[in-house]
Amino acid sequence: MTEEQKPKKKKGCLIGCGTAIFILFFLGVIGSFVEEEKNEADKVELKSEVDKCNEGIEEVCQKLLQGNKDVSRQITNPLYKETFLEKQNQINEKQRKIKEEKEIAEAKFKAEGWWQPKKGIFVRWCKNASGRYPEKGDCPRTDTYLDTVWRMMVWCRDTRCGDIYAKINLSQTNGGPVIGWTNDTAYGDYGQKVILTFQSNSKARYADLVEFSAY
Repeated sequence: MTEEQKPKKKKGCLIGCGTAIFILFFLGVIGSFVEEEKNEADKVELKSEVDKCNEGIEEVCQKLLQGNKDVSRQITNPLYKETFLEKQNQINEKQRKIKEEKEIAEAKFKAEGWWQPKKGIFVRWCKNASGRYPEKGDCPRTDTYLDTVWRMMVWCRDTRCGDIYAKINLSQTNGGPVIGWTNDTAYGDYGQKVILTFQSNSKARYADLVEFSAY
């Protein structure tokens, strides 16, 4: 094949893609610059309002009190200084209580055995089951046809589960060799709790969740 007969290499989108990347980069830089300018303008405006409040302009002090900016350490106006400090202390105390309540709830949640195999979806093994749920037991009883049964509650707490599939490995001892496996399927909508029932005739004593999907 002669030099003239050789096919010419296509440039593809080298130039076009480079231009697009440059434009996106340029827009990102401009966006960051605009955001930075806005933040600086907000700081200047806030300082101006603090200065006016300290000079004794009551309307500005009231406006700052109704806002959500912490200026308690900047207010020197003797008529409002204590008011701003009290307001910020109340906000801090409220945030502390919210954080404390959240930590207590999370600790209780973990103590109940919940864990998260998929974002927004939580599961836990049922220790007991009863036909009078929730009066007795922590899971509703489900139909079984074998003696060896494990139940798992799936909670679609933060998202819709959709079709659920779970598989467990079975063993005679904790961490021992796998002697069998079984699975179950179900469907869960947003906020629902669903019971999966795993059954086996292997006489296994331990079950480990090895596969979980929801789609």
